[in-house]
Amino acid sequence: MTPDATRYNDSPEYIAGLVAKAQEAHGLSQRAVAQQIGVSFTSLRDWQKGRSRWRYPDQYALERLAEASHLEHADEKA
Repeated sequence: MTPDATRYNDSPEYIAGLVAKAQEAHGLSQRAVAQQIGVSFTSLRDWQKGRSRWRYPDQYALERLAEASHLEHADEKA
């Protein structure tokens, strides 16, 4: 995946979905997901609740973490 800021999406539902994918695939808590992408747990929680907006670089980092989960499972099935 190449960074593309035109894909910016600050929807709380989108954010929550990415967090859930990363959690399920890697067995991470929300705090650990936040740590993996280099943000505070409070920021991650606030984004999911729509209290604050995230920046595209944070979205990209979370997308990469969630995407890596799908790649790992694809490798396991092969």
